[in-house]
Amino acid sequence: MSKHLFFWTGFFAAALLVVPIAAGIMGAAEQELRRAAVLIFAVVSGLVLALVLALLFRDRILRAVLGRTEATLSDVSASLIDGVSAAATGDSKAATAHAQAFVQRGIGWYTWSSFYRWVIATAVALLLAFGAFVGTVLLFEQNRKLGEQTVTLREQTVTLGRQTDALEIQTQRLTEQTDFMRSQTDLMQAQTERLREQSEAAAMQNEIMTLSLVTELRDQMLSTIESRTTIDAMRATGWQGIDSWLVAGEDADGRCSLKFSDSHIVHSSPSDATLGAIKALAARGVLGDRVIEALQLLTVDRHGGVALGALLALEKAGYPQVDGHVGLQNVIATEALVLHTQGYKLDFFGAALVNFYCPRCQIGVTGSMIYVQPGDDVSGYGNLELFRSTGGETREGVVVRPAGWVPPDDRIGTKLSIGSYFDERQEAWLITFEPEPVCSALEDLARINPVFTLERE
Repeated sequence: MSKHLFFWTGFFAAALLVVPIAAGIMGAAEQELRRAAVLIFAVVSGLVLALVLALLFRDRILRAVLGRTEATLSDVSASLIDGVSAAATGDSKAATAHAQAFVQRGIGWYTWSSFYRWVIATAVALLLAFGAFVGTVLLFEQNRKLGEQTVTLREQTVTLGRQTDALEIQTQRLTEQTDFMRSQTDLMQAQTERLREQSEAAAMQNEIMTLSLVTELRDQMLSTIESRTTIDAMRATGWQGIDSWLVAGEDADGRCSLKFSDSHIVHSSPSDATLGAIKALAARGVLGDRVIEALQLLTVDRHGGVALGALLALEKAGYPQVDGHVGLQNVIATEALVLHTQGYKLDFFGAALVNFYCPRCQIGVTGSMIYVQPGDDVSGYGNLELFRSTGGETREGVVVRPAGWVPPDDRIGTKLSIGSYFDERQEAWLITFEPEPVCSALEDLARINPVFTLERE
């Protein structure tokens, strides 16, 4: 079998190549191609198997056809040499036998060589044909796969195009939404601006309303405030001696006396009915807040009667004004007038406090007339003070005390004559810090205090 080594080597190499190729075809082909590949593989395998069987049973085949088995070239040469030798020796029978053997061996050798080449050529042809078929199938399958990939790629391209269109639509919608939101933002800014303008307008209207309310309340209080000269206001109390001199003194220049002024105007507080109506307005919700604000503004009014009325109305409404000083100029209180709120800072000037009391207030009184101690914390100067008791702080000015009262040691007291306005059991004193002529001191007091006027004799 060694002489057929190359054939068997090629045959098994081809078989080894065919098996994986066939397996690849089986895995690659689908449907009809797979069935065709299986059929062709079976046919090729059968042919190769038949060739292998022919090679295996070559001796029997040759003996059946030629009557002898395989012959080699050396056998043919030996038969030829033996025939020639027999012919040369004249042995015809041996030469004939050797010639017959030569022919048989030559035909057998030729037949076997031809069959052997035919088997190799057929096997190679089958392998080449099957390889070509496999290549065709692979090419077809590759083309089909490429077609499928192309279709898939086309579909993906279409899908990508649709996605791109959808993205463009979304981008457009997003742009529209952005524009819409920008419009909404601009609208909201415009609305905010309008709200701000409306708020400013409302605030302005509130201020105008408050100003209007201030004016209205002021007019209402002025309509019930009584404004008269000092002497007329005191004459209305029914006291005697209003028109005569009050106190008098003498010095080197002569005699001088103080009288109630007939030109100085003093104002009463608003009527109780007006204050009650304002109190009722202050209790009406939002309007009440405006009323309270208006009254707080009126406490700084230059008109003393209006400022006093605003103070009284705030206290009645339960919203006392305690911040800052309240100036009360040219007011008169002949009827009982009491403020109960702690912390008031009241500054009186040109006032006639006949019956006024604020026990927990800081009171400053200048150039006025005081009939009773108005509170526990009182300061000021240039007043005429009429106290029915010996108590109270002694301030610079004219004081009227019960008979027997003595000025404090740190003050200079000059006794004055009293008129018919005062009780005979009272005494008048001029209180100063420095020695000064009586009439000059009384003249300075009348210059400071508009409630009184000075007359010289």
